[in-house]
Order: sequence, then C-alpha cells, then structure tokens
Amino acid sequence: MTARVSASLALAVCVFLARCSSEVTAQYECLYPDLGGSGYSFNMSVLAQAGPQELSGQGSAMMFVSACNQFKHGTTCWNTVCCVNDSPGMWSVCGETVNQVTVLPNGQGVRQELSQGEKCQHEKSTENYLTTIEYHCQPGMGIGRPTSMFSSDPCKINIQWASQYACPVSYDVVVKKESGWGWHFVIIYFSVVILYFGGGAVYRKRTYQVEGFELLPHAEFWREFPDLVKTGAYYAYDKACAIGAAIAECIAGRQVYGYGALPTSEN
Repeated sequence: MTARVSASLALAVCVFLARCSSEVTAQYECLYPDLGGSGYSFNMSVLAQAGPQELSGQGSAMMFVSACNQFKHGTTCWNTVCCVNDSPGMWSVCGETVNQVTVLPNGQGVRQELSQGEKCQHEKSTENYLTTIEYHCQPGMGIGRPTSMFSSDPCKINIQWASQYACPVSYDVVVKKESGWGWHFVIIYFSVVILYFGGGAVYRKRTYQVEGFELLPHAEFWREFPDLVKTGAYYAYDKACAIGAAIAECIAGRQVYGYGALPTSEN
C-alpha cells in the first residue's frame, strides 16, 4: 500500500517539476524567433542572464535596467526591468514589464517598449515614466553596456544598448534554444504514457480478450488510484502539520475538510 502511495506522489511531483522547469527556463531567456514576422530572429539570452546593468543619468539620477528579466532593487523597485533614482534616496519603477517588441530597421537590433512605469518624480510632471530600450547589433562588442538614458522629456527614457547579442541569428538556433529540457521532459513523459496505455490495451485485448476498463494495463491499480491519491494527500498534509509551526491552522483544516484518521494498510 505504501509503495503505491509513494508511486502516486512521485508521479505528481514529476509533473510539477516539469512545469516549474519550464517557468524557470523562460525567466532567464530572451528569445524572439521570426520577430513580428520580419524574418529576423534574435537570441538575447546572454543579456538576460547578465542581470541588471547600472548606468548614470542626468544630474544625480542613476538607473538599473535588465534585458527581459525582472529584478528588485532597494525597497521600492520590486519585480521590474527598469529602476531609476529620480530624487535623493528615492527609487521608482520606470518599466515593470516588456510590453511590445519590434525589429530595428534592416534587422539591426531590437526595440522594447516597457509598460507600467510609476509616476515621474520630475517637478510639475503628472505623467508616468515611458521607457524604451533599443538593442543595437554591434559584432565583437560582447555584452556591452546601456547608455543615453533620457530624452528631452525627463519622463520619457530612451536607452541605447549596443551588443553583439542584439544581432540577428538563425531561426533554427532560436527555436532549438527555446525548447528547453522542461519541454523535452513533457514530450517524453506523454510519449511514454501513450505507449503504456495504448500498447497495454492492445496487448490485453489480443491476449486476454477483455473489454472496457479491463483493457487498462494494471487495471486493479488504476481502479484504486483515486483512493491512493486521496490517501497520499491526507498523509502529506498530516506530515506537514506535524513538522510545521501552524498547528492551529492544521486543526482548522481538519475541521473544514472533515476527514478523520488515515486508513492503514490493514484497511
């Protein structure tokens, strides 16, 4: 009984890990295959993995900007791709997410428009920050550094970033990079599932001449599977309650869900 519960929990953990791996991979990649149908593809993953870059602005202002990835700085810039020090000791979000991405003329780079900037702290301004980042293709430049922060309007920020990683690359390279190990795991997992159920059903049909539910390989196990999952969930919940500090919440959870003692292997 315990082995079957463990197998059920292991299956759930595998699916969860595949989902998490996919999310983590996407967080650090900055891939644009056939951007906007232009025929140009870009792989700026190296810029994304480089993290936030610091640069100086007008007067005492400073900024941190990141390619694609969100970061946090200080106590006020959380989950942002652009953070500006627009007054002494005051940091503001000048762009929380990448809203729109387009190709520069002749495929010589990428232009990002950021959204959800906070209110501009420049005197008498009532507008929010509007930030664009232009990544210019510069072979042999390495990662490079962002420059040229502010336009004539201090609330409209234009950042220029010359880098060799802003140059167009082969579409196949980007697509291959985009399909991380998380997707490979998912594809392999579902292929095995289809082979297991499909092949097993065909084998049992030809060998035992069974019908309906009995076509499933290990039919008895799958008949008990819902109860096994339920038992495994109760078991995991009780273990979490036993080692956690929120005993009162665990007791409240038992009252809400109304389940009693876990079934033993003898049951």
